[in-house]
Amino acid sequence: MALEILLADPDKKWLELASSFLKDQMYKVDTVCTGKDAQVRMYKKKYFLVILNYSVEDHTGLQVLKFINSTCTAQKVILVLNRTGMLEADGMDEKKLAKMGVMDVLLRPFDLSALTNVLEGNQTYTDMMSTIPKRDTVSEEEDVTSADNEFSTIKTTEFYSPNVVLFDVYIKLGNNRYVKILHAGDKFAKDRIDKYKQKVESLYFKSCDRRKYVRFCSYLATKVVGDKRASGSTKVSLLKSVSTQFIDNVFSEGLKPQIIDQGKEICENIYNV
Repeated sequence: MALEILLADPDKKWLELASSFLKDQMYKVDTVCTGKDAQVRMYKKKYFLVILNYSVEDHTGLQVLKFINSTCTAQKVILVLNRTGMLEADGMDEKKLAKMGVMDVLLRPFDLSALTNVLEGNQTYTDMMSTIPKRDTVSEEEDVTSADNEFSTIKTTEFYSPNVVLFDVYIKLGNNRYVKILHAGDKFAKDRIDKYKQKVESLYFKSCDRRKYVRFCSYLATKVVGDKRASGSTKVSLLKSVSTQFIDNVFSEGLKPQIIDQGKEICENIYNV
């Protein structure tokens, strides 16, 4: 089932572009141009996330946030600013925004891919799996040319995957040259991983997909840590892998609220072991 998003922005052209982009990413999208209409939609429906332009009129962005704080307390919000200084003028700071459900702030101009980043950052494992277009097939391996600085790496022996591949997985041939051995959405092909375990030490994936891997491994760790049948070495290996990727994620994205929550979950699993 697709996750539902509400876009509230006075710019109709931007709404059309953003809506089309997110629908292509397998989200279900509602759009409104005014703050009042945004409040009506939120009163009638609970959204996975609301992307709210602070400059909406007919109920300002601040009024909408106060409405969320009093009426839709569990609603998560991504705030869009058209210019700097808007929040300070209203006496708003990070603590006040957090109490009103604001998980992140985007300053225009930004690329639409930034929306994907904040949406994925706020997803649970179940949410994440619901947005992946699943195929009961295994795609052919594919040669890829892409810049080395776009990739992150993980040891082949420490790679974990659910039955559906979360993101594209590669092996490296040389500078900027890769082979995509697993395709996002495909049925997981364990035999391909096993084939390369004896030949290469590391697998590669796009750095923008790291949060997906951390989310999955954290979910898996919670299951494994509570399983008395799992060995101590299995638990430690899994927690080592997720902790390493989590730290890399902190360095690249900073300590956002959802990343802090992930860290708490990982620490709790380490403590339980």
